[in-house]
Amino acid sequence: MNYETLRRVQEALNLIYSGEIDNFEVGKHTINDYMYVNSQEYQSKTEAAFESHKKYIDIQYVKEGEEIINIAPASELIVDKEYNEAKDVTLGTVKESYKVVVGPKQYRILYPEEAHQPGMAVTTPAPVKKVIIKVLIAQ
Repeated sequence: MNYETLRRVQEALNLIYSGEIDNFEVGKHTINDYMYVNSQEYQSKTEAAFESHKKYIDIQYVKEGEEIINIAPASELIVDKEYNEAKDVTLGTVKESYKVVVGPKQYRILYPEEAHQPGMAVTTPAPVKKVIIKVLIAQ
């Protein structure tokens, strides 16, 4: 990872640390030409595909509620839907993963090397308010 990408990630994290991230309404919000935010409200789920990205780093920040993000090496993704360049996503399954519980006011940075299955229920489906900051990897 190069210095410019690290600078962009730090800029994204500053949105969290400053509290500015909590002010975004549900929907997509462009921050600048290399960063945007998806603010979401949903019920955590018990089933979902794994996803991986090539162009963007995800910073998944849970505002309220909690969820599990299952993570595995992207190289182990069994592809169900080929890479969609417009959406920067490949969908599939994995044989093994590890889970990270992300609670209120916590985040997890997910790199292109990590396939992930976000939004999973900790016990039973429950409300989650989350913001995903998408940071374009500098070339």
